[in-house]
Parts: sequence; structure tokens; C-alpha cells
Amino acid sequence: MTCSKDSIEIDPLGPVIDEALCIGCKLCEILCPYGAIKVELTDKGPKAKSIEVACKGCGVCGASCSTKAITMKHYTDSQLAAQAKAILGVV
Repeated sequence: MTCSKDSIEIDPLGPVIDEALCIGCKLCEILCPYGAIKVELTDKGPKAKSIEVACKGCGVCGASCSTKAITMKHYTDSQLAAQAKAILGVV
């Protein structure tokens, strides 16, 4: 009897990292409770990378990013503003 799966499910609310804004400070890596963010050295300096299968979509990385290099999928500022306007009935 084997217990392996043909596929795995990942949370659709993971982070999107803008490498142009990321300064590689490692705050997101330090604060992530799931170890789903790692800062790696690239040709443009240290940059945060997401480990999607480890991410649970909690948003700590995005909330802690001082340069706003990390946004959560489906929770960008413009999407949240549109949701608030819809709730309030503002056009």
C-alpha cells in the first residue's frame, strides 16, 4: 500500500514578490511562521523568494515588507479598495 499522491494542492493566496522593490532585508524570511520565504543571492543582489508549497497564505510577509515588494494574490491594495467600495455602494 502506498500513500503518495499524484499532485498536491497549494493555497491560492500566496505572495507575489516584486524583485525590483525587494531590498533583501530578510524581515519576511524571519517572520514567516511556515518558512515559506527565503532570501537568495541573485545577480541583482539578495531577493526574497516564495516557496509556494510551504505557504499557507497568512500574509505576514506582505504586511511586514517595508518596501511593499510583497503583495498577496487576490489582496492587492486596488482589489481591497474595490471590495470596500462595493460594500459601501460607492461607484
